[in-house]
Amino acid sequence: MLINLIGNALKFTEKGVVTLRITNRLKIKKPKKAKQSESELIIEVEDTGIGIDPDSIDRIFESFTQQAGQSTKRFGGTGLGLAISEKIVRLMGGEITVTSEPDKGSLFRVCFNKIKSSDSKTSISIKEQITTDIRFDKALILVIDDISDNRELLVETLNEFGLECIHAQNGKEGLELLTTFQPDLVITDLKMPVMDGFGFVKAVRADKTLREIKIVATTASITDEIKRKYKKYQFDQILFKPIQIDILIGVLKQFLRFSISDTTEPEKPAPRAEKSPDNLNALLPKIEQEIIPIWKKLIAQQTIDDVEDFARLLISFGTSHHTDKILTYGNELMEAVQQFDVDLMLTLINGFTKNLGIHEEPT
Repeated sequence: MLINLIGNALKFTEKGVVTLRITNRLKIKKPKKAKQSESELIIEVEDTGIGIDPDSIDRIFESFTQQAGQSTKRFGGTGLGLAISEKIVRLMGGEITVTSEPDKGSLFRVCFNKIKSSDSKTSISIKEQITTDIRFDKALILVIDDISDNRELLVETLNEFGLECIHAQNGKEGLELLTTFQPDLVITDLKMPVMDGFGFVKAVRADKTLREIKIVATTASITDEIKRKYKKYQFDQILFKPIQIDILIGVLKQFLRFSISDTTEPEKPAPRAEKSPDNLNALLPKIEQEIIPIWKKLIAQQTIDDVEDFARLLISFGTSHHTDKILTYGNELMEAVQQFDVDLMLTLINGFTKNLGIHEEPT
């Protein structure tokens, strides 16, 4: 939220200042026996930029608002940024307001009332955050990441679902563990010292005894170069950081045996489709019927909720029909939403059919 507000302020202020103010006001103390106290948090982002026209200010938190007389090429519009900020603030129980004067600047004010501080600590397990009761069959996962916090968090998450883990801090150590234990699945970071994720997967694919082991890449970078290398080095799937629990579980379900609720017989992971255009072409009628109409509506009126819903649709469709192209595309779009990367969202939405080789134009 702050990144969006400050980013907009900088974008629309060619000369002058952008000021960030944060104020925490403690409210009247409660009786001593009360475990909680309350405060009011106020965040203000003020700039001396081009300002907002009075006629546009009421629509400023709508998706892709472009005020009259503003150059899209020069400023790029407020886009999904303010819509995302407004949604985040609302979900957190706060309120965002704006005051502005053309050619003098704008002031965005975020207020969170009744922020409670508590001495008691509440711990919710990771598994309790998942509504569906998923049970994975016994499996061994190799986690490779040079950052210990990342390794520990991922291992803890996997352990919550009964999965056993071994871990390494670079590709070289990972290769040694892989050779010794031959785990059921590998989840590896891409950027690491000594041997990175690309070197690791290259070595694995070159070994006849190891090449069939499934390898999932993790990365915080969503670039064309990363996408190209991901395909070139034959990773089986990719997770974008920060890793979301529901997306992680969806990937695990692709490669591991699991059961749901009271199912006694573990389900087998569905056979993975070959990564070829033929699979996607065979699904074109379903894509045109179930996805393209929603995509066309999204092109016409884009809101952050609609973008997130569309990403979930792609992930669900890609998983159920075993098409990596659409699944990966959905994961990338979901990560863009969760990281509030407006530019990437626009790129993925507008280039959806072209990037997948579907000959369809928005209406």
